Amino acid sequence: MAKKEKDIAALMYDFVQSIKVNYMPEAFFKGLMQIYGCSLDYLERALSNDRAVNVGSEIVNESMARSDLALSQMVYFRFLKKDEDVEESFNQVLELKEVKSNKNKIQFIICAGPATLYIYDRISDDSLSIETEDLSGNYLFLMPLIEGRKQTIVSNKEADTRACTKLTRLLDVLANHNNIEHDQMHKLNSFIRRILFCLFAEDTGIFSGKDNIFTNAFNTFVDKKGSNAREFFEHLFLVLNTKEEDRESLKNRIPELFMAFPYVNGGLFRDTGFIPKFNVAARNQFIDCGRLTWRDISPAIFGSMFQSAMDRDARRTLGAHYTSEENILKIIKPLFLDDLYAEFEQLKENTKHIVDEIEAMPLLKNKRKTKRAGYSDYISEEAIKLDLERKQYFKDFLLKIGSLKFLDPACGCGNFLLIAYKELRELENAVLEYINEGNFTNSHININQFYGIEIEDWPAEIAHVSMWLMQHLMNKETNIRFGTNIESIPLKTSATIVTDNALTIDWNSVLKATECSYILGNPPFAGTTFTTAEQKQWLKDAYPEKYKLGLADFVTAWFVKASDYMQSNKNIECAFVATNSICQGEQVNTLWGLLFDKGIKINFAYSSFPWTNEAKGKAVVTCVITGFSYKDKNNKLIYQYDSTTKKTDVICCSNISPYIINCSTPVIIRKESKSLSASLNLVFGNKPADGGYLIFDYKEGQEFLKKYPETKPYIKKFIGSSELMKSDKRYCLWLKEDQRTEWSQISAIMDRVNKCLSWRSEQVKSGDAYKLKDIPWSFRTQNNPETALVIPRVTSENRVYIPIGFVKKDTIVSDAAFMLPNASHYDFGILTSRMHVVWMKLSCGRLESRYRYSRDICYNTFIWPDADEKTQDEIVQLAKQVRLSRARHTPMMDLGDMYKENMMPEDLKKAHEALDRCVEKAYRSEPFLNDDERLEFLLDLYTKAIAAKKDK
Repeated sequence: MAKKEKDIAALMYDFVQSIKVNYMPEAFFKGLMQIYGCSLDYLERALSNDRAVNVGSEIVNESMARSDLALSQMVYFRFLKKDEDVEESFNQVLELKEVKSNKNKIQFIICAGPATLYIYDRISDDSLSIETEDLSGNYLFLMPLIEGRKQTIVSNKEADTRACTKLTRLLDVLANHNNIEHDQMHKLNSFIRRILFCLFAEDTGIFSGKDNIFTNAFNTFVDKKGSNAREFFEHLFLVLNTKEEDRESLKNRIPELFMAFPYVNGGLFRDTGFIPKFNVAARNQFIDCGRLTWRDISPAIFGSMFQSAMDRDARRTLGAHYTSEENILKIIKPLFLDDLYAEFEQLKENTKHIVDEIEAMPLLKNKRKTKRAGYSDYISEEAIKLDLERKQYFKDFLLKIGSLKFLDPACGCGNFLLIAYKELRELENAVLEYINEGNFTNSHININQFYGIEIEDWPAEIAHVSMWLMQHLMNKETNIRFGTNIESIPLKTSATIVTDNALTIDWNSVLKATECSYILGNPPFAGTTFTTAEQKQWLKDAYPEKYKLGLADFVTAWFVKASDYMQSNKNIECAFVATNSICQGEQVNTLWGLLFDKGIKINFAYSSFPWTNEAKGKAVVTCVITGFSYKDKNNKLIYQYDSTTKKTDVICCSNISPYIINCSTPVIIRKESKSLSASLNLVFGNKPADGGYLIFDYKEGQEFLKKYPETKPYIKKFIGSSELMKSDKRYCLWLKEDQRTEWSQISAIMDRVNKCLSWRSEQVKSGDAYKLKDIPWSFRTQNNPETALVIPRVTSENRVYIPIGFVKKDTIVSDAAFMLPNASHYDFGILTSRMHVVWMKLSCGRLESRYRYSRDICYNTFIWPDADEKTQDEIVQLAKQVRLSRARHTPMMDLGDMYKENMMPEDLKKAHEALDRCVEKAYRSEPFLNDDERLEFLLDLYTKAIAAKKDK
């Protein structure tokens, strides 16, 4: 939260507390507008009716507490004696010439009763109905008074967001009025689900008859105080659950206006359930929801937009990443939709000979009149028979689609199931149009083909109703397109959405594996840092007993559960979104090592790309998609996203590696404690574990040396990844046991050593720091070779090469970097080459999107070339040229900047390219065409090295 917002939030809280004690219109006006930046003098002039300031109407009627107050370019206030008059008064204010005036440019209208507010934003056409005491929780609504006028909403997505925001506001108002705490919000879920259905139903023809039949009935029946709202919903829900022929007994008990509503069924209104109490604010907010045009809002976005009801902390705990339609298609198209469309096209090709045969019949050319007539108009019985035969192929195809069953084991609000259903209905319409089929009364595809598991009851409720609404929309589209009359009510089918923990239940209890066709979805992402103890246990239980999980992401549990479930039916195909970490570093061995051992194959994959969604305060993460099964499929595809062009290329593969690259045989790089081929051992830098007492920043170090020059022999430069990249300088105390007699006599050094001792003594006994308390003058290790290569532990994905560099004995390498003691220019040449960089990108994990270098899984597994002496000499000379090029630019550029793709100096780039060619020549005489070819070659070397190691 920005400082300005924090200040306003605090001021608003104090303001609300004050008016609860002593509410007066004038005090309310002054207090509120001062919070949003108006001066007291300006507001006093408005209250004294200075017409240069107050542009409000001077007319006062019996419902008003005083004359209106209005500030040009800002806001119009009307104060009412009674709360129940607020909404009616708003409609009157809206028509005032003072409000409509282009000169006044009023943005906000505020109608205020003693305890209720109705605030309307004319620019965004948005409104807020709340109790006055809830104003402190809604202060952002009026922020444009400070930030400037908002633009008119024109985007459909923004309109969708607004609709769901309004319904969420209704939820909040009802929760406040009914004293429902945050952890008890589930009490309102079923009620809001029914309201959502009714709002949509009155705008889309499910409730036939007059426009806004639901909202108007509420407005007519419910008094201005909202006191009889519960009675309204009891009557309505009973009618919606009663067949028309069974309503005779209701006529004497229920007002006639309810009898216009149809029978709905489907269990949606079977029980009365919890119906909250309404007040003036809730009544007004409800009617405000009804004013929206719900027919323009897609059920597919309900789930993502209702995420605005969850706070950010809850979102992180649940690992929720609600999904856009564009991203959902990235899964469902390669998983099943593309194949079905291909089958449709093949059917067209296979039946072409029948079309040709009919077309060749003599009466055809004379009789063909209309596009949709079909062949049944023709006298020839043979033509009719052939056409029925042709159509049957396509009807069998639709019957096949209607037999498919889909499971989303982390379905949230059902977005994946919704879009899958919608796309299958659109395919069905395309098939029906192709065969000129008009004689049908129902779709072959039902929402009861779709199954979901969701741990939270609120999203599960939304998933249920959204599937019904999507079914209605698709029925409506089909009816318009073909002139049919597929009815949406009474509801006959329902998606199966089970509220349970997908990681602790048997998925067969939701949908038997023998009946399942496809598994899909977006399970929650959460690295080890953000998982709770309970989630860690669920993750552990999903894997085989005593399996070493390492840094396995929470999402991997769904992959393992899916692979277990699919063993009962190896024709099932699955595709999940996941954080890209599951295809990097140690997690590849953890997850894919297990799945590959079980016989799983990757059929398609999306390489790393940003996963965006429609939710307010949306979380954006870098993701991959993997489609897998036990069934080995032909035509394996990798969809490769280019972050620069923001385009996706499709690569046909013989096999797909878990690192999401094309390969002849999938190979998993496993950790090695010793290098498979390097002559030198890579080690961690020196960890101080000192509480900061053995380390100096540059300024502090300079001052320390100036003040205590006798300490100079014991001070060294201190460098980690950051210092290497940014040319920053730090210092450290480097104290050796064999010099203890000398340095222990220096009080300035001993002061720091003693402070380090105190700090280490207070640390956790199981940690490194406490264990080092008996040698408070020493780092954890004391590795200080004559020379060393420094390799940063984390480097940006935007760098073409890893910025590594040499240090001498006067510099200590910190544990924020790796070092290669006594390395040569040949070592530098190999490790800074493109061959090593592509191996690093393949094998190492990521910290966010940055590369995280690993000793055991990158350096130790990298296979060095078997270079002859002449080639080694060439590499050494070219490595020196790289260092010379760097030196020319060092005064002007930091090393990290020097290696950024868009900043790399041309001469340095050419020096590296020459080095790359020479290093690659050491591997083979034929040049590599691209990085994929380099990786394929290196993986082959790695495979051979592992085989040789096993043979020893």
